[in-house]
Amino acid sequence: MTTVTQEVATAEKKTRVRVSVSEWWTVPHGFGRHYARCASDPAPLDVLRDILGLVGYDASEAYLRTLTLFQRVELEVHAAREHASASDAPIRRLPRPSHLPPPWRGHVFRTDEPTVLRAPTESP
Repeated sequence: MTTVTQEVATAEKKTRVRVSVSEWWTVPHGFGRHYARCASDPAPLDVLRDILGLVGYDASEAYLRTLTLFQRVELEVHAAREHASASDAPIRRLPRPSHLPPPWRGHVFRTDEPTVLRAPTESP
C-alpha cells in the first residue's frame, strides 16, 4: 500500500510517499505517484540500464547493484521522464538526481562516449 501526502518545503514543494509500513520517502511535488509505482514494482537492472542508455548514460549492472532502492527508483523516474520529454508532448521534468553526473549529449567538449556509471570497485 502506498500513501501520498504533501508538505511544503522552504523553496519547493515536496511530497511524502509511503513505500512500506515503516518507510516514507520525500520526493519532488507532483511525482509522488511515479515514485510510489516504481517503488512497488522496480525495474529489473537490465531494464533500468536500458532506460538510462536512452538518455545518455552507460551504467554497469555492478554499479546499479550498489544503489539503494530509493536511488534506483530516482534514476528510473528521472530517465523515463527525460526520455519522454524529448518528444513534442509537454512533459514536466524532474531535476537531475544529485548522485548522477551530467549526461552525454553527443560530441561535446573532449568526450565522444556516453557518461559511464561504474561501481567504485570496477575497472574501466
